[in-house]
Amino acid sequence: MKAALQASNGVRVEGVTEDNVVAVLEAMARGGNAVVSSDADPDNVFIQVWLRDNGVYQLEYRAGKPTRHYQTLTVSRDKVAAAFAGWLADDESWKEAFQWKDIGDWFG
Repeated sequence: MKAALQASNGVRVEGVTEDNVVAVLEAMARGGNAVVSSDADPDNVFIQVWLRDNGVYQLEYRAGKPTRHYQTLTVSRDKVAAAFAGWLADDESWKEAFQWKDIGDWFG
C-alpha cells in the first residue's frame, strides 16, 4: 500500500517501508507516537501507535471510516512492527495476533 509515516519526533517518510517503521519504533520514547496513513484516504485508512508512559503500546487502526476504528494494547514492539508490516502489505492476517476493542463509537 502506498502510504506515509509521521512520527511525534518529527520524522516524516513518503513511500514508507517496513524498515522505516522499525527504525521509528526502535527510537520511540515513552509518550511518542507514529501513524502510517494511506495515500488514497489518509483520514480514514491508517494504523497508529502510541507508546504509553508505562511502556505499553496502544495500537489502533481505522478501516475506511471513523466508525470502523479499533484499538488494542501490547508490550511487544515486535508485534507492533509486524502489525505495521502486515498493514503495509495489505495482509489482513496481522489482526489475528491481537484482541481488538471497537472504539468507532468514540468518533461516530
